[in-house]
Amino acid sequence: MCSRKCEGDGPGHRARSRHPPPTRKFKKPEYRRLRTQSLSFSSPTTTMKFSHLSTDIIDSILISLSDFHTLLAAILISKRFHNVFRGRPKSIIRAVAHNIAGPVLPLALEIARLQDDPDTDDSEAAKDVADMPPNANVAAMLVANAKVVRELEDIFSWRNKDRTSKTSRLTAQESDRFHRATYRFWLYTIKSRDEDDDDDDDNDEDEDEENASRYNQKLLRAYPTPELYELKRIAAFLSDLLVAMHTTNSIYDLHITSVSPYLLRQGPASILNAYRGHTLTPLVQWHHSIHDFFWNAFGKVCATRGISEEKWRSEDSQILDEVIGGSDTCHSCLAVTGLKLWGPTTWELLHESMSPREMCNFLEGNLPANPWETMDIISALRTSHGVTFDYANMLGEMMELEADSGGVWDKQEWYCMNCVEGLFRTRFREWWLAKKLRDGAPVLENCWYGYNCRTQQHRQYHAERLNHLCVPTQGDAPSAN
Repeated sequence: MCSRKCEGDGPGHRARSRHPPPTRKFKKPEYRRLRTQSLSFSSPTTTMKFSHLSTDIIDSILISLSDFHTLLAAILISKRFHNVFRGRPKSIIRAVAHNIAGPVLPLALEIARLQDDPDTDDSEAAKDVADMPPNANVAAMLVANAKVVRELEDIFSWRNKDRTSKTSRLTAQESDRFHRATYRFWLYTIKSRDEDDDDDDDNDEDEDEENASRYNQKLLRAYPTPELYELKRIAAFLSDLLVAMHTTNSIYDLHITSVSPYLLRQGPASILNAYRGHTLTPLVQWHHSIHDFFWNAFGKVCATRGISEEKWRSEDSQILDEVIGGSDTCHSCLAVTGLKLWGPTTWELLHESMSPREMCNFLEGNLPANPWETMDIISALRTSHGVTFDYANMLGEMMELEADSGGVWDKQEWYCMNCVEGLFRTRFREWWLAKKLRDGAPVLENCWYGYNCRTQQHRQYHAERLNHLCVPTQGDAPSAN
């Protein structure tokens, strides 16, 4: 005890020590005993031994597994798990397969079997998973295909349901419709392709086309009209992705509104790969024998049901029950544009609606006709080797430029396409010049005639020796006012 009385001590108060009391040292056996007692006191629950798990509990664990790889690992590392699986193989396999594909398991399984062996008989391909368990290839395809459909659902939701979310906002019912229609369309692409590929005789071309058309119609007639419309919606959605991908890689300002049936017939997985930045080879191909791959056959089936082309083309409410933000307005002009607004989560898609070549058209004066400047822009902004230019960052930088006649812009707000085009007219040239210099381009002397220079259109030496991304100081220079 300290001999000096501490400040504030009163009667009965023990003097404080300058040093903390020494820590009590326990021998190891005693320490372990106290530690065990402490843990037992604070955590009264008891741990059941793995070997004591009941058969029903192990069954519940196995049927909740997410894929067959996990199931295989579980039954290989535990004899108890293996024995339970041997006693209930069909129900466990069916449950795990359902966890992978959901309610559309029969469709998903049929597709995977046909992918594994295109010569599989239809009755064999459609067998229940318990009656014909998937082999390793089929199991792997079942998992891979389910991932494709989930990714497509995210994209579909982002583009058609809620533009602010890149993950699906579909309700349970909407999601079920989407998965059912996507798998059905996938199966349709496989079966119709087989019919075309198996037709090796030398019949007249018109007869071949008619046979293919009748076969495709037979496939589509199997569905009631509401579910047939769901297939139409998926076909339109996948076509939109192909059109968007084509626009992204185009060096022209010509918009296409449709794609070759050959591309659509490649199926959801190939189309998703193309959309993610890979190349679908060939990008544009037309083959006369597949011109009625889907749309003509679909139209003929509708006609037999008394549905005109005008009617089925105008009805577009399949899959979704509601749209989030469908009445939202432009932050600048207040126009009601809904899903077609552009903002924080959708700038990266801008190149699908406005190709790099079209962006060049918003440059002032004669700059759009300067082939050397515009090709530099197109090369910089195009998708290359699967890597897409960062348009979100570009729009953010344009908005941060000093305020001009285009007004003040907010990166967190949403704008209609007309206002976005206005942003390009007033700031794209300035942004491109700043980017060039930032990337190491030399500082060039300004041309007197700036963006209005006519010589830049046809003389490469002049176009590349002087800077034309500037306001004219002679000729048709803007007024001082």
